[in-house]
Amino acid sequence: MIRLSDDSPEDGEGGAMLFAEQIFIDGRPAEIRPEIRGGVMREGRYEANGNMQMILVYDLTKWFYIDEKGQPVDASKFKKVAFELVLANDFKVEITSNAQVNELGQPIFLTVARAPGNIKDATNQQVVYFEYGLPTANEIYGVTFELRDLAGFSVRAEYDVNTRYRRFPNPNPEIRERSVSSDRAEAWYVTIQKLAYPWYMYAEAFNLDPDYSTMMYICREAGRIDYENKYENWFEFVDDNDDQDRWPDWNRSNINQRAGNEEERGVEVIGGGVFPGLDENNDLVPDFNQNMNYQPDYEEPFLRYKVDPPEYLFGMDMNNNTVVDRFENDEEPDYPYKKDHRGYNVYVGVEVLRGVKLTLGHLHEWTISQDRRSKSNYILLTAEKSFPGIGEVRVFENYKRVRDNIRDDLIQWTQLPGTKAAMVSFNDPLACRNTEVNTFYTDFHYTGLEKFNFITKLKYETYRQLSHQPDLKDYSDLLGIIGKVDYTLSMKGISLQPRIKAMLLRQKAFREGELDRGEFWVFPSIIGRIPVFEGGTLEVGLEYTDFSDLADRPDVENFQGLVIAVQLSTSSSYMGYLLTSNVGYRQDTRYFEDGSVKVSNTIFVQIFAGVE
Repeated sequence: MIRLSDDSPEDGEGGAMLFAEQIFIDGRPAEIRPEIRGGVMREGRYEANGNMQMILVYDLTKWFYIDEKGQPVDASKFKKVAFELVLANDFKVEITSNAQVNELGQPIFLTVARAPGNIKDATNQQVVYFEYGLPTANEIYGVTFELRDLAGFSVRAEYDVNTRYRRFPNPNPEIRERSVSSDRAEAWYVTIQKLAYPWYMYAEAFNLDPDYSTMMYICREAGRIDYENKYENWFEFVDDNDDQDRWPDWNRSNINQRAGNEEERGVEVIGGGVFPGLDENNDLVPDFNQNMNYQPDYEEPFLRYKVDPPEYLFGMDMNNNTVVDRFENDEEPDYPYKKDHRGYNVYVGVEVLRGVKLTLGHLHEWTISQDRRSKSNYILLTAEKSFPGIGEVRVFENYKRVRDNIRDDLIQWTQLPGTKAAMVSFNDPLACRNTEVNTFYTDFHYTGLEKFNFITKLKYETYRQLSHQPDLKDYSDLLGIIGKVDYTLSMKGISLQPRIKAMLLRQKAFREGELDRGEFWVFPSIIGRIPVFEGGTLEVGLEYTDFSDLADRPDVENFQGLVIAVQLSTSSSYMGYLLTSNVGYRQDTRYFEDGSVKVSNTIFVQIFAGVE
């Protein structure tokens, strides 16, 4: 079966156009006419536009030919099956057979051809030839070039060729040789960097073909393959590990490609425990999940005082999907650049004053298989200053003018107040089709008094549409403010730390009809630490929560909460290992505005072992 569809279904027009077809068996034209399901007939040709699909069903069992020796050759002896299709417009071609199925025997289609761009006027009419076969091998070879600090220049380049092989799946043991076909894809990039203080420059160009692949199907018992079972039958050359921890973000049956399971992590794993973020403290543990459990630290009682949610923090959003790049999580291999993308990026900058940098850049990239582009001109101003005896201040100002209709969807950790958290698909709102985006961020850390900390952060981001978009608001913005104060009292080894944190978030939705978001959180808390014996510490904590929904969303309710926790931590040496254990109990009570009360109790035991 061959499936023809529109490679850009969202526009509803200019999809696959079929003028003629021909099947070849063992190099001979076969008089087999397919049953055509779906599509529409217009002026002597078939079309499939938008979400329409056209399926060509070929029955090989009723056809045979006479070979050079005068012997009949039927389907049980076929060695090669190929197709020629006369196609036009933005087509996508997929193929399957009764040997290419899932566990339930349902056919699984694999792509064999796609039209570049998004042609709609049939000017790309062409003959598409391909041979059918099951995937049997995947080969990648390449070369890397690196040059460091030559007259201030550094160059890095890589070129890779991906070849995927297929064989016709005739199980007849009398056939010793079967036809072999292959598909080829390329990936390359070049980066050039120049340092000449106070100036700096960076340029990059890149290309990853849409069918470039680092995945191979592998057989299980009895040689069977379920072509849609990623866990059992997919082997990955390159992992997906957006949060840069010990475990890949996806689950594969091979032990070195398996996301951390409950036994390895010691906790229930929700969504693979994937919380991308930079490891700024260089401890090889994600900053958003320092205790390596199923919940990000900015959602956990007591831990959320130090860790702030990503939407309050600054970062570059070069793909313009409204999510800071370093916090993004997807389900794709971690290539240096995205597949099906080609383009370049260049910027120059200067350190105007000590700690003050100004950068100007231009980014242009486009998708190869579709007519989608991203162009942006951007300016970045950064300033960092330390004041002895007072503290440190940072300022970031990022302005960009963007035209971007490339969709960059994600899967992100999401948890609304009072709900169970989960990994949720994030659809790129395409908010920057013709837009001015400005992001201002500043933070200040006061360190003038010993054992006293005061930290404040402010982020203000605006999106202003330069042309009217029917599905977008002309203006949207985000305001996030964080303030937190703590002071540590110490006496005879006993410490007491009162602290308070407040967070305000106001966000105007991008799309028409979507609800705005407004939240105000207050977390006063106190933690006491008491040494009970050598290597053992008893910790007691009390945290109050006051949450207010400022946007009056119907599915979000105001509440107050009280968390009580006690934990015994021990540290000891055993046969050259340093053993650390945490045993504790936590009770979380929430009092909702409607009078309902929710109580949760948690008992936890954690044991860590490391070499001294």
